[in-house]
Formats: sequence, C-alpha cells, structure tokens
Amino acid sequence: MHSWLEKAYQAYQKIKAQGRLSHALLICGSSGLGTNELTYEIARDYLCSQGGDAHCTCHSCEMFRASTHPDFYVLKKEGRSIGVDSLRGATSMLEGTATNANGKVLLIEDAEFMTVQASNALLKTLEEPPPNSFIMLSTGSPKSLLPTILSRTMKLTITTPSLSELNVFLNKELNTTNDYTLELLVSGLNPLQALEFIQGEDGKKLKDAVKAFNDVILRNALPSYFVQMVDKKLSPELTFALLFEVLKEAMRFQVGAYKKEESILQDKQVLQIIARIDPACLAQGLKKIMDLKKVPGLKVSMVNNLQLLTFMELLRGDEAYID
Repeated sequence: MHSWLEKAYQAYQKIKAQGRLSHALLICGSSGLGTNELTYEIARDYLCSQGGDAHCTCHSCEMFRASTHPDFYVLKKEGRSIGVDSLRGATSMLEGTATNANGKVLLIEDAEFMTVQASNALLKTLEEPPPNSFIMLSTGSPKSLLPTILSRTMKLTITTPSLSELNVFLNKELNTTNDYTLELLVSGLNPLQALEFIQGEDGKKLKDAVKAFNDVILRNALPSYFVQMVDKKLSPELTFALLFEVLKEAMRFQVGAYKKEESILQDKQVLQIIARIDPACLAQGLKKIMDLKKVPGLKVSMVNNLQLLTFMELLRGDEAYID
C-alpha cells in the first residue's frame, strides 16, 4: 500500500477496533492517489475471518485476492454516469444470507457520477440498510454528493502527500534519484499520472515546453516558437496544466511566497518579468485556464493558438498589461 494511504487505513482500523464503524463509509481522495487500493484493502479486511492481517491466508482473503469473493460487489460508472438501474441492481446483491460471518460489502467507485435518481435510490438503502451489509463509496469530489448522503456516511479522507514525499515515491518506483517536481506539479500532485508522464514521452515534452517558455520570456525566441512547440508536442490538457502552474508561481512570487524547490520556474529573471503584470490580470488568466481545463475533449484550434500567442506576448511584456 502506498505510504500516503497508510494514515487513512490506520484510521479505519482504529474506528473498527473501537466498534464505531458505520454501515456506510465514504472515502474521499483526489484522482491518482490510488484510492482503489485503499478501498479494496478495507473490503478485504472487513470480510476477513481471522482479524484482517495484511498477509492473512484465510479462505475469505484468498478468495478476495483471486477476485472470486461471493460477498464483495463493485459498482463502476458505465460511460459517464452511474444510473439508477445499475445502482438498484448492486444494492439488491446485499440482500440475502452472506457466505461468511461478516456480511456483504458493496463498493461504489466514483460515486460523484451517480445520477440524481441513483443517488436517491442509494439514500433509501442507506436509511434502511440490509442486515450485515457494509457500503463503501469512493469519490474525488464529495461536494458533488447529496448532503443527505454525506450525513448518512462516515467520512474517511486520504490526505494529499507533500511534494517531497511524492518525489521519494517516484524515485523509489523508478529506481532513480531525480527531481520530478515538474511532472508532479503539472499532474496536480497526482503521483500515478506523474509516473505515466515519466515512463512515457510526456515527461521529456514538458521539460522541452518549460525551456521554450523561458526562452520566450527572456526574448531568446519569439512567442510563436512556444505556441508551435506545444501545438505539436502537448495535449491541450497538458498545456493548460503547465500554464496554470506558471501563473500560480508568478502570483506567489509577487507576494513573496515563492519556493524554488517547489516550483517549475527556476529562473528568477523569468519570474521577475512575469511578476510585473498586474495581479488582477494574472488572477483573471488563472480563472480562464481553470475554465478551459473543465471543457471535456477540448481540441487544439487556430483560435486556441492565437489566444495562446497573445497570452505569451502578454507574459513577456509585449502588451500594455504591466502594472
């Protein structure tokens, strides 16, 4: 189990040992933190017939590891949502007699994608749960759930690890001694996505993009150079994620909160140039990028590239946006 999951798992074990475990548990964690690893380990522990030791070889644990446990059910979204029929089908599996003494477990992954009808159907089950049943919900957006569901579940939160802890994790996974701050920040401190960047081609592309960005800001290259480079090498999502972090760092630099060891931009001169922009303009740019990041399936277009070109000209001071 990943180190950052241990704290949440220990909290679950403490609650269980004290006899305070609710019939429904809501596990909250950002995407890419390995939430499924935690939820599956909790389910295995709950169903274990010999106390839940991580290396237990009881019949229940052996079936669980083989994905053949008859009392464990998982509901995942189909397409973009979890519909009411799927939800009702899953909760109906909790009826009847379990094959073990601990009852039955239902895990609903990405619970924020339940439709309103599915949410209402789940609420009825939470209000009158079947005997000897345990329901787990995992979500990266608890605010998207009905308040009544939140009030009827016990909440367990996975704390996002520090940048240094995630760097240690990546170096251990990759058997390296490198600094992966760039990949981690662009991924939104999503260690599993950052790992994909590094193992694939995106890690090198991001480094190339940062170098091109610095060259443009320092006037060693035209703004069009950066635009053409990211157009060819980076997806719109990666481009916006990179620029999002750049603007955040510039704003931190303006207020004296910049930390070089936790930043993408390492050249102080680059930061000084960007930080001359009116803070209100930077904040507005940050908001626009956040809005664009929410657009599903965003494609690169000539309009996007013209906007990016203007954006780069603004950042290096070609336009009259300087405070």
